[in-house]
Amino acid sequence: MGKKVFQEFNIWDQVNLALTMYCPNLATKLGIRNIQKDVSKFFFKSVKDTVEYREKNNIHRDDFLQLLMELKNSEVKLSMNELTAQAFLFFLAGFGTSSTVTTQALYELGKNEEVQSRARDEIIEILGQHDNKITYESLAEMKYLEQVIDVLGLQHDPDYWPDPLKWDPDRFGEENGGNKHSFTYLPFGEGPRNCIGMRFGLMQTKIGLITVLKNFKVSVSPRTVTPLGMDPDTFLFHTINKVYLNLDKI
Repeated sequence: MGKKVFQEFNIWDQVNLALTMYCPNLATKLGIRNIQKDVSKFFFKSVKDTVEYREKNNIHRDDFLQLLMELKNSEVKLSMNELTAQAFLFFLAGFGTSSTVTTQALYELGKNEEVQSRARDEIIEILGQHDNKITYESLAEMKYLEQVIDVLGLQHDPDYWPDPLKWDPDRFGEENGGNKHSFTYLPFGEGPRNCIGMRFGLMQTKIGLITVLKNFKVSVSPRTVTPLGMDPDTFLFHTINKVYLNLDKI
């Protein structure tokens, strides 16, 4: 369903989204929705059934949904529609974005064996200091791994970054001063309304890369057509050509 939201987003879906964003009162009166009807029904039922099952069986889990359930039963009295909307937003925000970033990072790593080996060495070393377990602390210590996570934006502006089209994780390293120019690297926005899922997005992307790199050597398959190109018709960043990778067990 998450894939459908982004890849089966036709012209009428785009019109509906624009109306709900820029003319919300009119869209409400016309009964216009900004998400496909079947997708909306699927997620509402999934969240509703999960909440009811947890409440009926007195199940407590330390996760985002549990926090929403506590708000629902507090003085805030979050409605089921509001609870579902928040859960759906978190799912959607971390679905296409994190998978795309992970794919792009693996693609670049597959073309640069030296950087890939350096990232793998860091992963193995730090996991070894944490009983080979992926923890919040171990993820935070993997600084170089975070440097390989690249996104489009102002960091491709030659006025601020030298050789901006070159994939160079070292440009974000401490030895080069990290982010030298304030507000020229904005993968999650900035200020009080920056992305609420920043830490979550980085963590799940890191976990994906760790899982692959510590077990496999990555290379780009000859089936991958380059340059990948950017699809101008998708809501979020998406390449025109597909990325095919070879994974060789280490």
